[in-house]
Amino acid sequence: MWPRHSLPIPSFYNEAIAAFLVLIAAGLVTCISTSAQNRLAPRVVPYVTLIFLPLIAVLGIQLALGKSTFAYDLLFPIMVLAVAIAAAILGASCARQYGCERLLIWMSIALVTGGCWNVASQFAQLTKTTAEFGPLFTYSTGSLYGNLAQRNHLSTYLNWSIVAALYLFAKKRLPTAGVVSLLVVFLVGLVLTASRMSWLQITWTAGAAAYLMAKMQPDERPRSWRLVLSLPLALLVVTLLLPYMVDLLRLDFSKTAIERLQTEGLDRNRWLIYSQAWEIFKAHPWLGIGPGELQFNQLLLMDHYKAVLFASSAHNLLLDLLVMTGIVGTIGFTWFGLGWLLRIRKRPVSVETAAILLLLASLGIHTLLEFPEWYGFFLFPAAFLMGALETRFIRWRANLITRIIPIVCVLYGFSCTGILWYQYEQLESLYVDHYRHNLKARPASVEVLARLYAFREKSFFEGPAN
Repeated sequence: MWPRHSLPIPSFYNEAIAAFLVLIAAGLVTCISTSAQNRLAPRVVPYVTLIFLPLIAVLGIQLALGKSTFAYDLLFPIMVLAVAIAAAILGASCARQYGCERLLIWMSIALVTGGCWNVASQFAQLTKTTAEFGPLFTYSTGSLYGNLAQRNHLSTYLNWSIVAALYLFAKKRLPTAGVVSLLVVFLVGLVLTASRMSWLQITWTAGAAAYLMAKMQPDERPRSWRLVLSLPLALLVVTLLLPYMVDLLRLDFSKTAIERLQTEGLDRNRWLIYSQAWEIFKAHPWLGIGPGELQFNQLLLMDHYKAVLFASSAHNLLLDLLVMTGIVGTIGFTWFGLGWLLRIRKRPVSVETAAILLLLASLGIHTLLEFPEWYGFFLFPAAFLMGALETRFIRWRANLITRIIPIVCVLYGFSCTGILWYQYEQLESLYVDHYRHNLKARPASVEVLARLYAFREKSFFEGPAN
């Protein structure tokens, strides 16, 4: 929710804060687990963490073979996947320590609060009053994307907020009037995003909820299940009514998702990216090309395509895995991922299981059209929830080594994230100096170029483009 989004990496501060929060929580759990009463308790690691290991292994092989133009394009994903493993272990530990119900209540309160904050940010952007609220809200350049600075990201987050509000209602933590009011607020926020993906997410959430409720015993079904099924109709009503209300208030609201579908249709650029990604995968089938190499390989396709749309991602989880980690990484990820789904399918469907699966389903729809798994503020909560639902664990007895390793990993994670934060602030300064001043000068300042080169040599970051 951090509202600061600055170039050259707009999501950096949000992702760094997400990593810090995971590491802080992991540190607290490590302290609890190494306390006197828990010192001899067996250590457990959720089996779902194995999902990330094939990807780390493939990236490590690519690094050893020198397949990437810049080493940080491989080091960054390895570090992020390591934090995702920590998040999954953290989710499993918290679920065992506090129970899924208590854990989800805390998480739902946070998601509902964040959803309200984002919708308030949207209205500040709509009324062009973000400057009056200082650092609380992100300035908008046109789209009403809340503090996440991307309409589809906000759509996913508001879907999470809707599921969280319904869960709190099911656990009798919200009255009927409260949950209805929150649903209206979040649906209005979804319409203001003008995200075409929001319709897929809401429809999928309602359909998945109907399937999960059907697997429950009638007396165990929560009282919120009828509200879940009515979400698509409610979104349609809000979509049709909101433009008239905005007109009455004489505010400038461009288009709803339905109007965007009518005027823009479906995004055909996606199919062009998918086609190019498939061709690149066929040229590098086993280990892939690695992260950060897609645009260069697209450049090599220019002789075979009339038009090439350059992108940093294939905008589809499966294609991303195939292109960047090849068959080896994709099979490993899919094998352990399907194993986790099969284990969850065998357990009785509770309200907690249904809520977590609906949260992951909204993110799953997003991964089919974009790449939210690249962002720590989506990947880490998803790994946390998957760990919380895990039923199979790797166990070993506690000893000195198993007590020291988590402490070392947490301290190492803090040091790496702190170094990245410090270096990114340097990168921001160089970016402003280079793009706002140096590019206007002819000839370019040799001193500034020397600083850019020196930064690139000693930093994880490449630095501004020439």
